[in-house]
Amino acid sequence: MSSKRALGSPLYRWQQAIRRHPDLYLPCDVDTLLAPRQSVTVEEMTLVALARARENAEGGNARRKLTEAQAARAARLYELHAAAAGIVAIGVYYKVRARTTTATYLGTALSILGLVTIIAAVSSPFG
Repeated sequence: MSSKRALGSPLYRWQQAIRRHPDLYLPCDVDTLLAPRQSVTVEEMTLVALARARENAEGGNARRKLTEAQAARAARLYELHAAAAGIVAIGVYYKVRARTTTATYLGTALSILGLVTIIAAVSSPFG
């Protein structure tokens, strides 16, 4: 991977954001932003496979164990979705905060420029 591409990658930008903001983090064992999505996909496929196996299961004990496994996988999928939502919420917060800061400074500068322009127009001998 070229250094230019690595510096512009979403993971690199996220790691830079993590360094600047201590309350941002990547979940354990996640070294790319693709990993959480892959984990969600695996859990979804596992749930489908467990549901199909449960439908075809013969005997109450096998069906019960498959139901328990399905509940555990559903809980894990919920945890993955919650972690992803938390990461996105914090990331969006910092993005909005940065835009708000920019808008505040830009708005202040433009309002001062507008006020100077009005004063110049009123006090102008040509007005």
